Amino acid sequence: MDAYVAEIWKLENKFSRLEIQHVIRDNNMAADVLSKLGSDRAKVPPGIFIHELHHPSITITDPMIIDSGPSEPIREFMMIDTNWRTPIIDFIKEQMLPPRIETIGMKATKIMRHSKNNILIDDKLYKRGVGTRILMKCISTKEGKDILQEIHDGSCGNHAASRTLVGKAFRSGSYWPTALVDAENLVRRCPGCQYFAKQIHLPAHNLITIPPSWPFACWSLDMIEPLPIATGGFTHILVAVNKFTKWIEYKPITKISSDRPVDFICDILHQFGFPNTIITDLGSNFTS
Repeated sequence: MDAYVAEIWKLENKFSRLEIQHVIRDNNMAADVLSKLGSDRAKVPPGIFIHELHHPSITITDPMIIDSGPSEPIREFMMIDTNWRTPIIDFIKEQMLPPRIETIGMKATKIMRHSKNNILIDDKLYKRGVGTRILMKCISTKEGKDILQEIHDGSCGNHAASRTLVGKAFRSGSYWPTALVDAENLVRRCPGCQYFAKQIHLPAHNLITIPPSWPFACWSLDMIEPLPIATGGFTHILVAVNKFTKWIEYKPITKISSDRPVDFICDILHQFGFPNTIITDLGSNFTS
């Protein structure tokens, strides 16, 4: 890359303005696709202009000395739109798929599947949240990375896990498909995250074992919530698991109150006898 940059600088006196931009790998999918087509000697799709070089365009004889090879005419290349929102917007508006969609790494089925959970409002793409159905604004990958960086390094930032960063970004009303991968890369590059990840933040305490010595003597009690309203108005489920036999008992309930776990435990008493231990997560409905 340094060799090619040096060649570009030799041409600066032939232009009124010269600007060199470094494009990060995630935003350079078009070049990656074109390079793979060349290295694999695959069939080049229509609309892509190619020029064969039978000799190297530059030769490096010394790490500090760069010799220019034979001059090549200016060639024209077709730029491929790598904005992930564009194919989905085109399909929603006009039911149109991009030509040669394999050149941008997106299949027709993938575009059609993603479009079902998206909606256009004033020509802006929004995604429906899973479960909540709350609309999240679809943004570019660069904007998403800036949001993750602000969450991570901002005034209220912290060295959190990648899924925590993505959750905060999505709760702010933004969405892009590579959020989790971008967050993982951000965490890997942060020295602070790697340092704190090795630390155990729990206070030191002696290990308390739970010996399941006999059947139905030790139960663990928990509640699953929230669930879609089922027939009868049930919204929560009380679950008890026996530590020895792994036997499961459950009871759907309509409201969270202390009398519901009492009734549930009474049912277990009448069926399996009086237990020696009941383990809970100290929820308010269990401790009241």
